[in-house]
Amino acid sequence: MSSPKDTLKYVEEALHSDRLAVLATTCEGQPHASLIAIAPFESIGQLVFATYRNTRKFHNITLNSKVAVLMERGNDDNTNQENSFAITVYGHAQEISIKTKDAALQTLSNKHPNLKSFTDSFDCALMLITVDEYQLIQGIDNISYWPVVDLMNEKEIISLQKKI
Repeated sequence: MSSPKDTLKYVEEALHSDRLAVLATTCEGQPHASLIAIAPFESIGQLVFATYRNTRKFHNITLNSKVAVLMERGNDDNTNQENSFAITVYGHAQEISIKTKDAALQTLSNKHPNLKSFTDSFDCALMLITVDEYQLIQGIDNISYWPVVDLMNEKEIISLQKKI
């Protein structure tokens, strides 16, 4: 991506349209990948997902909050690599605080209404990823890194800092 504006447009489109992503966690040097249903929470600086507390991903996050999230967007027939994109989100995950739980649950439910019985379960934890950086890959070798603060407007940055 050549500019913050172009990058922001692509990231927002991916976050609002992609339903699933791969979450990478680690514990004691052992990587773990999980498929998650994800939604942006108020801005591109925060993402929300749900998991059971008895999962490896939840355990790993409680020991090491660093995570990566991979979303892929490409053409279905895989013939034109130039139009294929991947986004990796780097950040930190934690269980959502009580004060933002209702808003986060509503955000996730709006995008993924089919998860209601899952998110209503007593063992379900809502998780918040605070984004540090986006890596965008277009085609095979066009790679760019964007700190999230370079893509957000000043109002969003202030709002994000107040929540952290």
